[in-house]
Amino acid sequence: MDKIDILCVGEVLVDFIGHQEGVLINETRDYHRYLGGSPTNVAMNSTRLGLNTIMVATVGNDGFGSYITERLTSVGINTSHIKILDDKSTSVIFVSRSQGTPDFIPYRAADCCIYEEQISSEILSNTTIFHTTCFALSKNPAQKTILKKAQEAYDLGCKLSIDVNYARKLWKSQKKRSRLSKPIANSIL
Repeated sequence: MDKIDILCVGEVLVDFIGHQEGVLINETRDYHRYLGGSPTNVAMNSTRLGLNTIMVATVGNDGFGSYITERLTSVGINTSHIKILDDKSTSVIFVSRSQGTPDFIPYRAADCCIYEEQISSEILSNTTIFHTTCFALSKNPAQKTILKKAQEAYDLGCKLSIDVNYARKLWKSQKKRSRLSKPIANSIL
């Protein structure tokens, strides 16, 4: 197996970003579709820079899932670890377009269904950087899988990376978010 520069684990979804600037969602008239998710952005940009990147995520067996896998494949990202579920739809997020923190409404389904079998020990032993996000850690079963596999990656000498894209509406409590992301953050520092 070739060396994996960065293993991106977490949400892959479709962002619908409002076309009108400076308005909240309730005033947005139309949206444009974009490939979204922090680990997805890291995977896309890393691959464009010539790094060997694998994306671990889950989509629904629907038109948005097809859109996502086609986009990732078009830039050369290894998508063999993207699970496709028949019983869940691909996650989407509606986002306002603003200067500050945008207003958003997530419709989550498949993105949080990341399972241990998607991340083998062989992949981890060949990975330089294991990247994830607070968004992905906010819901099970992805949360349990990512924490377990991040620990395994760290034990194998892999560097850990986390995008602390905390959004209060995704977490039941800030205390829980802090407790979960702290082991990953501590290994980075």
